[in-house]
Amino acid sequence: LSLFCLILSLKDVAEVVDTHKEIRNYARTNQKDCVLLGIMKQSGANTVAVLNRIEKELNRIKKEIPGDIRFHALWDQGYMVKTIVRFTTINAIQGGILAVIILFLFLRKWRPTFAISLAIPISVLTTFIGMYAVGYTFNLITLMGLALGVGMLVDNAVVVIENTFRHLEEGKDKKSAAKIGASEVGLAITASTLTTLAVFLPISLTTGMAARLLRPMALTICLALIASLFCCPHAGADGCLYFI
Repeated sequence: LSLFCLILSLKDVAEVVDTHKEIRNYARTNQKDCVLLGIMKQSGANTVAVLNRIEKELNRIKKEIPGDIRFHALWDQGYMVKTIVRFTTINAIQGGILAVIILFLFLRKWRPTFAISLAIPISVLTTFIGMYAVGYTFNLITLMGLALGVGMLVDNAVVVIENTFRHLEEGKDKKSAAKIGASEVGLAITASTLTTLAVFLPISLTTGMAARLLRPMALTICLALIASLFCCPHAGADGCLYFI
């Protein structure tokens, strides 16, 4: 019995080359190779809050790595959200200012104009409380709802003060004019506000994908209208008295 020992080298069965792995994907920035890292937020997370945390972490990492390594944001959704929110906020403020100017051109008296203009910030602040209670934050959808509702916030105040001035022109004293003027139109403006709510409230009750897009906007408008109903001068005769 003979034993044979066969020795095989790796070169006999394979070709060995000192090289790199085959490149199937690559990324380049400013004509240079780079490492591309994508960060996606979890469902339901706030985009701006996630962006702020990422920027904070990057600033910490930059202090611990060599200076020749740089970070570049190729696509930043948070910047887009911030820009849209900023412009929406500016447009809402401009709309409120234009509403006050137009009211002054028609009323031609600064006191009732001032009284009506107070209804806008007070109603908006009250709306913020309602938004916080239902768990909404400041985003594009809710700010669009506020922007749409700004023009409707002053309607009730205009009706009350105009009716109050009508009684003043008839010779009644301020206290009586405020009391009668507010009581006469109180039910009418309440019904008017409720009919507007009847349009937007069903939208806030939708489900599915439409609910994610329309519910925050519709509910924000409803909260703004309810706030205006209680924050405008017709909330009490004494309020009308002080405003005029």
